[in-house]
Amino acid sequence: MIRKRLLLVDDDNVVVRFLQSILSDEYDVVYFPSAESALQSAESRIVDVALVDIGLPGMSGIELMKRLRELNHELSVIIVTGSSDLGIAVSAIKTGAVDFVVKPFNTKQIHLAVERALEHQRIVREKDQLYLQLMEKNHRLEELNENNQIKSLRIDHDLDMAANLQNCLFPKQIPDTGRMKIRSKYRFVDQIS
Repeated sequence: MIRKRLLLVDDDNVVVRFLQSILSDEYDVVYFPSAESALQSAESRIVDVALVDIGLPGMSGIELMKRLRELNHELSVIIVTGSSDLGIAVSAIKTGAVDFVVKPFNTKQIHLAVERALEHQRIVREKDQLYLQLMEKNHRLEELNENNQIKSLRIDHDLDMAANLQNCLFPKQIPDTGRMKIRSKYRFVDQIS
């Protein structure tokens, strides 16, 4: 089974060591001490989940999250912060974070956050695949509908030709022979073979 890759972006070495120790058994963990170093690395483009500190030097974690998601729209981001300000959490979630973890945190909180983020990513990928399948089927239905319209026009044209031919085959008036009465009756048909 291919291991999922996690990106850690935090300037606190204690937090980084803790996260690496609890996550590296299950996941491949890539670490960067700053937003700029994470953005410059090609490795940050091929990760599944990013744990990003909100208070990074130079660039906020929310700004980094936006930039990382521009590079990889399927990336699930968990914002990590030392502040318990609910406004920051709401802002992070509105901006695109899938979760928000407040320091100090425990092993279980981190594992649950990563599992939820991976599940979110799986759902997003599945939604994208279903959307592509739906678009393909819709395109095929449009082609079938266009073909049916062409066939319908051909049938209407053939019926018009048959009606004109029928009008030409039968006389407009039936001759009076004096000895017998002749009547005619026309019936329309649904199909012409």
